[in-house]
Amino acid sequence: MTTVLLIAFAEEAMPWAVFANGALTSSGTGLETLPPAPTAQVWLVVPGMDVTVRPVTLPPKGEAKLRAMLPFVLEDELAVGADGLHFALSGPREEGARLAGVVAREKMEAWLAALSSAGRAPDVVTPDFLALPPGMHGAGNTVAVRHDGGGYAIEREIAADLLQEALPPPLAQQELLQKFHDAISAEVALNLLQGPYVSRRRQTVEWGRWRQPALLAATVAAAHLLYLGIDGWRHGRAVEQLDQQAEAVLRAAFPDIKRIVNPQAQMRARLGELRGGSSDRFLRLMRILLESLQPLEGMSVRTLRFDEAKGELAVEIAYARYDELEALKQAISGAGGALSEGSSRQNGGGMVGNVIVRMP
Repeated sequence: MTTVLLIAFAEEAMPWAVFANGALTSSGTGLETLPPAPTAQVWLVVPGMDVTVRPVTLPPKGEAKLRAMLPFVLEDELAVGADGLHFALSGPREEGARLAGVVAREKMEAWLAALSSAGRAPDVVTPDFLALPPGMHGAGNTVAVRHDGGGYAIEREIAADLLQEALPPPLAQQELLQKFHDAISAEVALNLLQGPYVSRRRQTVEWGRWRQPALLAATVAAAHLLYLGIDGWRHGRAVEQLDQQAEAVLRAAFPDIKRIVNPQAQMRARLGELRGGSSDRFLRLMRILLESLQPLEGMSVRTLRFDEAKGELAVEIAYARYDELEALKQAISGAGGALSEGSSRQNGGGMVGNVIVRMP
Protein backbone atom coordinates (compact mmCIF):
# COMPACT_ATOMS: atom_id res chain seq x y z
CA MET A 1 0.00 0.00 0.00
CA THR A 2 1.35 3.44 -0.96
CA THR A 3 0.67 5.98 1.78
CA VAL A 4 1.22 9.73 1.40
CA LEU A 5 0.89 12.57 3.88
CA LEU A 6 0.23 15.77 1.94
CA ILE A 7 0.52 19.13 3.71
CA ALA A 8 -0.41 22.48 2.19
CA PHE A 9 1.61 25.23 3.84
CA ALA A 10 -0.31 28.38 4.59
CA GLU A 11 0.13 31.16 7.14
CA GLU A 12 -3.41 31.02 8.46
CA ALA A 13 -3.88 27.25 8.36
CA MET A 14 -2.07 24.03 7.57
CA PRO A 15 -4.54 21.68 5.86
CA TRP A 16 -3.30 18.12 5.46
CA ALA A 17 -4.58 14.81 4.18
CA VAL A 18 -3.44 11.20 4.20
CA PHE A 19 -3.88 9.19 0.99
CA ALA A 20 -3.67 5.41 0.74
CA ASN A 21 -3.38 4.09 -2.81
CA GLY A 22 -4.71 7.42 -4.09
CA ALA A 23 -7.80 7.54 -1.86
CA LEU A 24 -8.14 10.19 0.85
CA THR A 25 -8.39 8.38 4.18
CA SER A 26 -8.11 11.22 6.71
CA SER A 27 -7.61 14.97 6.80
CA GLY A 28 -7.35 17.87 9.19
CA THR A 29 -5.97 21.34 9.80
CA GLY A 30 -2.86 22.26 11.77
CA LEU A 31 0.46 20.48 12.20
CA GLU A 32 -0.45 19.70 15.79
CA THR A 33 -3.27 17.46 14.53
CA LEU A 34 -1.11 15.33 12.22
CA PRO A 35 -1.59 11.59 12.68
CA PRO A 36 1.12 10.00 14.84
CA ALA A 37 1.92 7.16 12.48
CA PRO A 38 4.63 7.63 9.85
CA THR A 39 3.84 7.52 6.16
CA ALA A 40 5.79 6.27 3.18
CA GLN A 41 6.00 9.76 1.64
CA VAL A 42 5.54 13.34 2.85
CA TRP A 43 4.65 15.93 0.23
CA LEU A 44 4.67 19.65 1.06
CA VAL A 45 2.84 22.08 -1.20
CA VAL A 46 4.02 25.65 -0.58
CA PRO A 47 2.48 29.01 -1.56
CA GLY A 48 3.10 29.68 -5.23
CA MET A 49 3.33 33.41 -4.58
CA ASP A 50 6.66 32.74 -2.84
CA VAL A 51 8.17 30.80 -5.74
CA THR A 52 9.15 32.04 -9.19
CA VAL A 53 9.30 29.44 -11.96
CA ARG A 54 10.63 30.03 -15.46
CA PRO A 55 11.46 27.74 -18.40
CA VAL A 56 15.17 27.64 -19.22
CA THR A 57 17.33 25.91 -21.81
CA LEU A 58 20.73 24.86 -20.52
CA PRO A 59 23.75 23.05 -21.95
CA PRO A 60 24.34 19.40 -21.00
CA LYS A 61 26.29 19.52 -17.74
CA GLY A 62 26.10 17.98 -14.29
CA GLU A 63 23.08 18.93 -12.18
CA ALA A 64 25.16 20.81 -9.58
CA LYS A 65 26.84 22.91 -12.29
CA LEU A 66 23.51 23.63 -13.94
CA ARG A 67 22.02 24.89 -10.66
CA ALA A 68 25.08 27.09 -10.18
CA MET A 69 24.39 28.66 -13.59
CA LEU A 70 20.81 29.64 -12.76
CA PRO A 71 21.54 32.98 -11.01
CA PHE A 72 23.26 34.18 -14.17
CA VAL A 73 20.60 32.79 -16.52
CA LEU A 74 17.81 34.42 -14.52
CA GLU A 75 19.60 37.59 -13.37
CA ASP A 76 17.43 39.87 -15.53
CA GLU A 77 14.29 38.53 -13.87
CA LEU A 78 15.46 38.67 -10.26
CA ALA A 79 14.24 41.60 -8.23
CA VAL A 80 17.04 41.09 -5.70
CA GLY A 81 20.56 39.71 -5.78
CA ALA A 82 21.18 35.99 -5.83
CA ASP A 83 22.47 36.01 -2.26
CA GLY A 84 19.73 34.73 -0.01
CA LEU A 85 17.96 32.90 -2.84
CA HIS A 86 17.65 29.18 -3.42
CA PHE A 87 17.61 27.81 -6.97
CA ALA A 88 16.14 24.49 -8.09
CA LEU A 89 16.00 22.79 -11.47
CA SER A 90 13.56 20.26 -12.88
CA GLY A 91 14.56 17.23 -14.85
CA PRO A 92 14.68 17.43 -18.67
CA ARG A 93 11.26 17.87 -20.22
CA GLU A 94 9.94 16.46 -23.48
CA GLU A 95 10.36 19.75 -25.29
CA GLY A 96 14.00 20.04 -24.15
CA ALA A 97 13.59 22.97 -21.78
CA ARG A 98 13.64 22.69 -18.01
CA LEU A 99 11.85 24.52 -15.23
CA ALA A 100 13.94 26.70 -12.94
CA GLY A 101 12.55 27.62 -9.54
CA VAL A 102 13.66 30.48 -7.30
CA VAL A 103 12.65 31.00 -3.67
CA ALA A 104 14.06 32.91 -0.72
CA ARG A 105 16.19 30.69 1.49
CA GLU A 106 14.45 32.21 4.48
CA LYS A 107 11.16 30.79 3.18
CA MET A 108 12.62 27.34 2.53
CA GLU A 109 14.10 27.19 5.99
CA ALA A 110 10.86 28.32 7.60
CA TRP A 111 8.86 25.65 5.75
CA LEU A 112 11.28 22.87 6.63
CA ALA A 113 11.60 24.03 10.25
CA ALA A 114 7.82 23.98 10.65
CA LEU A 115 7.64 20.38 9.45
CA SER A 116 10.65 19.39 11.53
CA SER A 117 8.94 20.72 14.65
CA ALA A 118 6.10 18.30 13.87
CA GLY A 119 8.52 15.40 13.41
CA ARG A 120 8.23 15.30 9.63
CA ALA A 121 10.80 15.53 6.83
CA PRO A 122 9.37 16.09 3.34
CA ASP A 123 10.26 14.07 0.27
CA VAL A 124 8.76 16.66 -2.10
CA VAL A 125 8.44 20.44 -1.76
CA THR A 126 6.70 22.06 -4.70
CA PRO A 127 4.70 25.28 -5.34
CA ASP A 128 0.93 25.02 -5.45
CA PHE A 129 0.53 25.96 -9.13
CA LEU A 130 2.79 23.05 -10.15
CA ALA A 131 0.70 20.72 -7.99
CA LEU A 132 -2.41 21.35 -10.08
CA PRO A 133 -3.47 20.32 -13.58
CA PRO A 134 -3.11 22.85 -16.43
CA GLY A 135 -5.53 25.77 -16.19
CA MET A 136 -6.68 28.32 -13.63
CA HIS A 137 -7.67 27.25 -10.14
CA GLY A 138 -9.03 28.98 -7.07
CA ALA A 139 -6.78 28.20 -4.12
CA GLY A 140 -7.93 30.06 -1.03
CA ASN A 141 -7.17 33.76 -1.36
CA THR A 142 -5.06 33.22 -4.47
CA VAL A 143 -5.51 32.09 -8.05
CA ALA A 144 -3.05 29.47 -9.27
CA VAL A 145 -2.32 29.18 -12.98
CA ARG A 146 -0.51 26.18 -14.49
CA HIS A 147 0.74 26.28 -18.09
CA ASP A 148 3.38 24.62 -20.25
CA GLY A 149 6.06 27.09 -19.19
CA GLY A 150 5.46 26.53 -15.49
CA GLY A 151 2.88 28.80 -13.88
CA TYR A 152 2.33 31.34 -11.14
CA ALA A 153 0.06 32.28 -8.26
CA ILE A 154 -1.44 35.68 -7.67
CA GLU A 155 -3.69 37.30 -5.08
CA ARG A 156 -7.33 36.91 -6.01
CA GLU A 157 -8.12 40.62 -5.87
CA ILE A 158 -5.20 41.50 -8.13
CA ALA A 159 -6.03 38.65 -10.51
CA ALA A 160 -9.51 40.06 -11.04
CA ASP A 161 -8.00 43.31 -12.33
CA LEU A 162 -5.11 41.87 -14.31
CA LEU A 163 -6.68 38.84 -15.96
CA GLN A 164 -9.96 40.56 -16.82
CA GLU A 165 -11.85 37.31 -16.95
CA ALA A 166 -14.11 35.33 -14.69
CA LEU A 167 -12.14 33.71 -11.90
CA PRO A 168 -12.82 30.16 -10.74
CA PRO A 169 -14.31 29.89 -7.25
CA PRO A 170 -11.99 28.75 -4.46
CA LEU A 171 -11.85 24.98 -4.25
CA ALA A 172 -13.05 23.28 -1.09
CA GLN A 173 -10.17 22.15 1.13
CA GLN A 174 -10.47 18.41 0.50
CA GLU A 175 -11.02 18.92 -3.22
CA LEU A 176 -7.89 21.09 -3.40
CA LEU A 177 -5.82 18.53 -1.48
CA GLN A 178 -7.07 15.77 -3.76
CA LYS A 179 -6.05 17.78 -6.84
CA PHE A 180 -2.62 18.39 -5.31
CA HIS A 181 -2.21 14.67 -4.68
CA ASP A 182 -3.33 13.60 -8.14
CA ALA A 183 -1.09 16.09 -9.94
CA ILE A 184 2.02 15.26 -7.91
CA SER A 185 1.34 11.54 -8.31
CA ALA A 186 1.31 12.03 -12.08
CA GLU A 187 4.46 14.18 -12.15
CA VAL A 188 6.70 16.02 -9.73
CA ALA A 189 7.25 18.96 -12.05
CA LEU A 190 9.79 20.64 -9.76
CA ASN A 191 11.07 19.52 -6.38
CA LEU A 192 12.64 22.39 -4.44
CA LEU A 193 14.58 19.95 -2.23
CA GLN A 194 17.90 20.37 -3.99
CA GLY A 195 21.40 21.52 -3.09
CA PRO A 196 21.61 22.28 0.65
CA TYR A 197 17.99 21.20 1.11
CA VAL A 198 18.23 17.85 -0.62
CA SER A 199 15.95 15.38 1.12
CA ARG A 200 17.77 13.38 3.77
CA ARG A 201 14.97 10.91 4.28
CA ARG A 202 15.81 8.28 6.82
CA GLN A 203 17.35 4.97 5.85
CA THR A 204 14.96 3.65 8.46
CA VAL A 205 11.38 4.79 8.97
CA GLU A 206 10.70 7.24 11.81
CA TRP A 207 9.03 4.85 14.20
CA GLY A 208 8.34 7.47 16.89
CA ARG A 209 5.36 5.54 18.22
CA TRP A 210 7.49 2.41 18.77
CA ARG A 211 9.11 1.48 22.04
CA GLN A 212 12.89 1.17 22.22
CA PRO A 213 13.25 -2.58 21.47
CA ALA A 214 11.43 -2.29 18.16
CA LEU A 215 13.24 0.93 17.25
CA LEU A 216 16.61 -0.69 17.92
CA ALA A 217 15.75 -3.78 15.89
CA ALA A 218 14.47 -1.71 12.97
CA THR A 219 17.54 0.54 12.98
CA VAL A 220 19.97 -2.37 13.07
CA ALA A 221 18.08 -4.25 10.37
CA ALA A 222 17.97 -1.24 8.07
CA ALA A 223 21.66 -0.52 8.55
CA HIS A 224 22.58 -4.14 7.80
CA LEU A 225 20.45 -4.16 4.66
CA LEU A 226 22.09 -0.93 3.59
CA TYR A 227 25.51 -2.54 3.73
CA LEU A 228 24.41 -5.71 2.01
CA GLY A 229 23.42 -3.49 -0.90
CA ILE A 230 26.66 -1.50 -1.28
CA ASP A 231 29.36 -4.20 -1.11
CA GLY A 232 29.65 -4.17 -4.90
CA TRP A 233 29.31 -0.39 -5.26
CA ARG A 234 32.38 1.14 -3.72
CA HIS A 235 33.42 4.24 -5.56
CA GLY A 236 33.66 7.99 -5.11
CA ARG A 237 31.79 10.35 -2.89
CA ALA A 238 28.60 8.29 -2.73
CA VAL A 239 30.39 5.68 -0.63
CA GLU A 240 31.73 8.35 1.73
CA GLN A 241 28.18 9.60 2.30
CA LEU A 242 26.87 6.09 2.90
CA ASP A 243 29.71 5.42 5.34
CA GLN A 244 28.81 8.58 7.26
CA GLN A 245 25.15 7.59 7.39
CA ALA A 246 25.99 4.07 8.50
CA GLU A 247 28.32 5.34 11.23
CA ALA A 248 25.53 7.57 12.55
CA VAL A 249 23.09 4.66 12.55
CA LEU A 250 25.63 2.41 14.27
CA ARG A 251 26.19 4.97 17.04
CA ALA A 252 22.44 5.42 17.52
CA ALA A 253 21.81 1.69 17.71
CA PHE A 254 24.84 0.87 19.91
CA PRO A 255 25.76 4.00 21.91
CA ASP A 256 28.29 1.99 23.97
CA ILE A 257 30.64 1.80 20.96
CA LYS A 258 33.40 4.32 21.65
CA ARG A 259 35.47 4.00 18.47
CA ILE A 260 34.29 3.19 14.95
CA VAL A 261 36.91 1.96 12.51
CA ASN A 262 34.92 -0.14 10.05
CA PRO A 263 31.16 0.46 10.42
CA GLN A 264 30.35 -2.44 8.13
CA ALA A 265 32.34 -5.02 10.10
CA GLN A 266 31.28 -3.64 13.48
CA MET A 267 27.61 -3.60 12.50
CA ARG A 268 27.73 -7.20 11.33
CA ALA A 269 29.51 -8.27 14.52
CA ARG A 270 26.95 -6.57 16.76
CA LEU A 271 24.14 -7.92 14.64
CA GLY A 272 25.49 -11.42 15.13
CA GLU A 273 25.70 -10.90 18.89
CA LEU A 274 22.16 -9.56 19.03
CA ARG A 275 20.60 -12.52 17.27
CA GLY A 276 23.07 -15.34 17.78
CA GLY A 277 24.00 -15.42 14.08
CA SER A 278 20.49 -15.97 12.60
CA SER A 279 20.87 -12.89 10.42
CA ASP A 280 18.90 -13.78 7.30
CA ARG A 281 15.77 -15.07 9.03
CA PHE A 282 15.68 -12.17 11.50
CA LEU A 283 16.06 -9.54 8.77
CA ARG A 284 13.39 -11.13 6.58
CA LEU A 285 10.91 -11.25 9.45
CA MET A 286 11.69 -7.68 10.57
CA ARG A 287 11.24 -6.36 7.05
CA ILE A 288 7.90 -8.16 6.71
CA LEU A 289 6.70 -6.88 10.09
CA LEU A 290 7.76 -3.27 9.53
CA GLU A 291 6.33 -3.03 6.03
CA SER A 292 3.06 -4.60 7.16
CA LEU A 293 2.69 -2.26 10.16
CA GLN A 294 3.49 0.91 8.25
CA PRO A 295 -0.03 1.68 6.91
CA LEU A 296 -1.80 0.58 10.12
CA GLU A 297 -1.93 3.81 12.07
CA GLY A 298 -3.71 2.43 15.14
CA MET A 299 -1.16 -0.26 15.98
CA SER A 300 2.11 -0.04 17.91
CA VAL A 301 4.73 -2.56 18.99
CA ARG A 302 5.39 -2.74 22.74
CA THR A 303 8.08 -5.44 22.84
CA LEU A 304 9.58 -7.99 20.49
CA ARG A 305 11.95 -10.94 20.86
CA PHE A 306 13.62 -13.11 18.26
CA ASP A 307 13.60 -16.83 19.07
CA GLU A 308 16.72 -18.16 17.37
CA ALA A 309 15.84 -21.82 17.90
CA LYS A 310 12.41 -21.50 16.32
CA GLY A 311 13.35 -18.76 13.84
CA GLU A 312 10.37 -16.57 14.76
CA LEU A 313 9.54 -13.16 16.20
CA ALA A 314 7.45 -12.96 19.36
CA VAL A 315 5.73 -9.57 19.34
CA GLU A 316 3.55 -7.81 21.91
CA ILE A 317 1.39 -5.37 20.03
CA ALA A 318 -1.19 -2.75 21.03
CA TYR A 319 -4.24 -2.10 18.89
CA ALA A 320 -7.64 -0.46 19.18
CA ARG A 321 -9.89 -2.90 17.31
CA TYR A 322 -9.79 -6.55 16.37
CA ASP A 323 -10.11 -5.76 12.67
CA GLU A 324 -6.71 -4.01 12.87
CA LEU A 325 -5.12 -7.26 14.01
CA GLU A 326 -6.84 -9.08 11.17
CA ALA A 327 -5.54 -6.44 8.72
CA LEU A 328 -2.01 -6.96 10.03
CA LYS A 329 -2.37 -10.71 9.61
CA GLN A 330 -3.45 -10.29 6.00
CA ALA A 331 -0.65 -7.79 5.28
CA ILE A 332 2.00 -10.13 6.70
CA SER A 333 0.58 -13.01 4.69
CA GLY A 334 0.69 -10.89 1.54
CA ALA A 335 4.34 -10.01 2.26
CA GLY A 336 5.31 -13.67 2.43
CA GLY A 337 5.08 -14.29 6.19
CA ALA A 338 2.61 -15.78 8.62
CA LEU A 339 1.10 -14.44 11.85
CA SER A 340 -0.42 -16.56 14.58
CA GLU A 341 -2.35 -15.05 17.48
CA GLY A 342 -1.73 -15.80 21.13
CA SER A 343 -3.23 -14.36 24.29
CA SER A 344 -4.75 -10.87 24.41
CA ARG A 345 -6.03 -8.58 27.16
CA GLN A 346 -7.84 -5.30 27.64
CA ASN A 347 -5.58 -2.28 28.11
CA GLY A 348 -7.33 1.03 28.71
CA GLY A 349 -9.54 1.68 25.72
CA GLY A 350 -7.78 -0.86 23.52
CA MET A 351 -6.17 -4.27 23.44
CA VAL A 352 -2.70 -5.73 23.89
CA GLY A 353 -2.02 -9.06 22.22
CA ASN A 354 0.84 -11.48 21.75
CA VAL A 355 1.53 -12.67 18.21
CA ILE A 356 4.16 -14.78 16.49
CA VAL A 357 5.57 -13.79 13.10
CA ARG A 358 7.30 -16.57 11.17
CA MET A 359 7.93 -17.76 7.68
CA PRO A 360 5.19 -20.13 6.42
